[in-house]
Amino acid sequence: MERIQDSLHLSDAQDFMGKEGFVWWYGVVEDRKDPLYLGRVKVRCIGFHTDDKSEIPTDDLPWAQVILPITSAAMSGIGQSPTGIVEGSHVFGFFRDSHEAQEPVVLGTCIGIPSTIANRRRGFFDPRKYKERKKYPYPPLFTDRRNDGTGATIVDFDEEGPDGEDYAFTGNNNFAERNAILSYVKRNDKVMANVTADDGTLLYSQQAYSSFPNENYMRFDQDAGLVFSLPSTNVNAGTRINFTKQKENSSNPVASLHSQIGRINREINEAAQTIHTNIPATFSLGNETRKNFQMPRSYVNPEYPFNHVQYTESGHLFELDDTPGFERIRLLHRSLTFYEIDNQGNKIENVVGDSFLFNDGDAFSHIIGNEVKTVGGALSLILNNRRATTNNTIKVGEKGSLFIETESGDITIKARGTLNLEAANFNTAKIPLDSASSSDYSIGDRNIKFTKVPNFTVESDNTEYQTKGEYTIGASSLTTSVEGDIILGSTLGSVNLSAQRSVRESITGLPFAVGKSVSLLLGKMEHSVLDPTGGIDLFVGNDSVPFGPPLKLTSFSMSPTGVEIISNVPAPVGSIQLTSKGDVKTSALGNTELSTLGGSLKLIKGLPGAGTEISINEAGLVAIKNPGVSLFTLLNELLTALSSLSVGTGTGPSTPPLNAAQFAKLQTQLSTLFTA
Repeated sequence: MERIQDSLHLSDAQDFMGKEGFVWWYGVVEDRKDPLYLGRVKVRCIGFHTDDKSEIPTDDLPWAQVILPITSAAMSGIGQSPTGIVEGSHVFGFFRDSHEAQEPVVLGTCIGIPSTIANRRRGFFDPRKYKERKKYPYPPLFTDRRNDGTGATIVDFDEEGPDGEDYAFTGNNNFAERNAILSYVKRNDKVMANVTADDGTLLYSQQAYSSFPNENYMRFDQDAGLVFSLPSTNVNAGTRINFTKQKENSSNPVASLHSQIGRINREINEAAQTIHTNIPATFSLGNETRKNFQMPRSYVNPEYPFNHVQYTESGHLFELDDTPGFERIRLLHRSLTFYEIDNQGNKIENVVGDSFLFNDGDAFSHIIGNEVKTVGGALSLILNNRRATTNNTIKVGEKGSLFIETESGDITIKARGTLNLEAANFNTAKIPLDSASSSDYSIGDRNIKFTKVPNFTVESDNTEYQTKGEYTIGASSLTTSVEGDIILGSTLGSVNLSAQRSVRESITGLPFAVGKSVSLLLGKMEHSVLDPTGGIDLFVGNDSVPFGPPLKLTSFSMSPTGVEIISNVPAPVGSIQLTSKGDVKTSALGNTELSTLGGSLKLIKGLPGAGTEISINEAGLVAIKNPGVSLFTLLNELLTALSSLSVGTGTGPSTPPLNAAQFAKLQTQLSTLFTA
């Protein structure tokens, strides 16, 4: 600010600041970029300056002081920023130097509705060029919002105008659903920003690069002519004004304009219907089960003059709405990130981009009702990042339950210390699976210990235990009952069963089917009893017949007294067979005895009936024979021949032996021992 003493020249003292009356002026702001940052503006004053910029360029206009409210300390440097007036603003004031007209002072701005598009080549208009858009803030055309967690794209006017690239909408909005394209068209020396659907339908048209670009709500005809225009602040302030014509209510042009091209409320409600709607969040409230929720629609119905609005050049908005029945507060960023408190006291907060909260101290939150948080992407909760000695607690009050579920993914709980699970009952529920999905429950790298668990029950379709080390089960008793198969296997080691008292196997089996099969690929099979009074018994038949003695049809028994093989099945079915394609050897230090109470006893070399045979028949007679002859036949024929022996002499044949009776007796005795 120029020092006041520099202005108090004696020659000007008489007319200074209204001493002899004020010199008033009315003008239009053309420049507000004060090099001293004092909020001064350059004003082209009607009647004092020509509209011909070739005679008086904007740069030659004097800097005008702006009278600030008492909320600003001005020269003391505290208070509020002196900005507010923009290019094209109509202002009113006086000349501090009276008729010299070189020291204008702005007292205030004048409201109005622009009726024409500014001509930047003439004075008393906004002089900004559309090619200078990067130097000035403007509200965006749209916010192209997506629902994939990648935020949004703020669509500003392309400073290149018709030479700029087209923009294809990709978000979750009506434009994207119709494959709309934003393009710039030059028409009648004007640039239009048009949004066109894939079928050629014009969905939106906005005059671009005017003196009142999106700071004002405008309606244009097909020739890009301005039909109607309102300052956006006025439109946001109220839409319930009734205009009458010929005693009949006509459509409210303000409300109509607001509904057609009002970006803010339209896009917020569109996001509530398309992006933040039907959010899954199943939870119970007493007897009521709620399955989803959505962002409340913005019920904005401001009534002039009760809505107090601040709307900035780039599109920031602050509203204090006192409209009866619609009282609300809204703070909105140009991207459509907003914070709102509605007429019911509900707080609505919508962040278009990312959200950050940093707190150097503690944070406390008390919610009397319910809290529902739905995250479309990943959730990461890191506790005790300072590595202090703390206990982190999630506690559910009495009668409440905690439910954690994944639709198809995994749940991992990892503790570098001890993982403690404590519950009155511990259940694992069945998870229904379709043919195309699978589910695994795995715990690795840590020990698992259950202590003082009254009951532990596992119910599953299939259960598999795999361990690289030892697998130990300790219990007062162990019962395993399954409807299917039980498979015990060790790919590299051994399977050991150890019992203090006994091991019992009970198999129901099926008739004429293998009830138990033991297969050994390599090595040998060993069964041993260390007890010198014990033994090994194998038998076929019921060992415990109710109301009667045990029925052992066939048995094999090894005891300290020897080995016993018994078949209690009567002939001709019952038998004991020993068959070998190699040698059969018996060795004993004592006696070797073969005994039969009935039937015969045979030793055969070769096939039965075609080999050498030693047998004892049912009558106890012994037969030694081969296919050609038997021992009985040979001895019998020898005795017969001896009993009729006749020897030739000189006097003729001799008589039969005198002891022929002895030979006959031997034949009789032979028939009692041998048989043919």
